[in-house]
Amino acid sequence: PMIDGSINRVFAHFVRAAIFRGRNLSSPPSTRNIPIMANFPIRVQQTIERGYEFNFGEYISKGISLVTKNAGLFIAFTFVFFLIMMVLSFIPLIGQLASTFVVGPCLGAGFLIAARRSDEDRALEFSDFFKGFDYLGELVVMTIISTLIILAAAIPFIVVAGFEM
Repeated sequence: PMIDGSINRVFAHFVRAAIFRGRNLSSPPSTRNIPIMANFPIRVQQTIERGYEFNFGEYISKGISLVTKNAGLFIAFTFVFFLIMMVLSFIPLIGQLASTFVVGPCLGAGFLIAARRSDEDRALEFSDFFKGFDYLGELVVMTIISTLIILAAAIPFIVVAGFEM
C-alpha cells in the first residue's frame, strides 16, 4: 500500500527518465514533442500515453498463486534443477560452461514456460519444465550477449581496482 505506492512512483519515474532521456517530465507525454516515440511499437506508445500502474505486491501474489497451483511439480523441478547444476559443477571447466551458457538458461526458461502454462490454466506436466531446450540456440546467444555486456560494463571497475592494488 504505502510502500507499494512509493515504489510505483519511483519505478515510473525511472522508466520515463530512461525513455525520454532527460527531457522535461513534468508535462504529460501527449503534450511533448518526442521524436524517440516514433521508434517504439504502437502498443508501447499507447501504454505510455494512457499511463500504467506497477503493483509490486500484486505481482508477487500472482507469482505465489501460480506456483501453488502446481506446488508439487514446481518443488520437484527446483530440486532437479539444483541437482543438475550441482552435478555439472563437479565437471571441471566444461560443466561450468555448460551450466552457465546452456543448461542453466534452458532450465530457467523451462520454469518460466511452466509458469506461463499454469497462468493460462493449462494442464502442467513435469516435461514442460524442460521445454526451454526448444529455445537452445536463442538462449545461448542471449546468454553470451548479456555476459559480454556485463563484462564490458565491468571493465572500468576492473581497471580502477587494478590500479589501486
